[in-house]
Parts: sequence; C-alpha cells; structure tokens
Amino acid sequence: MPDSQPDALLIDRPAKTLRQLALEKMREAILTMKFRPGERLVERALCERLGVSRSVVREVLRHLES
Repeated sequence: MPDSQPDALLIDRPAKTLRQLALEKMREAILTMKFRPGERLVERALCERLGVSRSVVREVLRHLES
C-alpha cells in the first residue's frame, strides 16, 4: 500500500545558512546602532552574542568589510 504522504519523512532544512542568518543579525545591529561608530568588534564576544563559531563570525566580518 503506497504512502499517502511521500514527503512525511522529509527533513525540513532552513532556507538560509548560519552565515546568512549571522550576517543579517550583524547588519541589523549596525543599522540600529547597537554598535557605536568606531567601536572595536571582538570576534570572541561576537561569537558568544551570535551563538556561532569563530569561522562564521570571520566570514561575516569579511563580507561586511567588502
């Protein structure tokens, strides 16, 4: 007997990557002045605040710099 819902076992994955989500959060924080102009952004602190790895934070910072 065929399964009436063939996608019932399909695992939903978020459409956005962790890097994209972190980038959006950082952009939002900059635009809403959560970071002051000229403020030093420390990777370790950003990792803790965003809940992501250092490599993700580095990628996001590189993207924002460019």
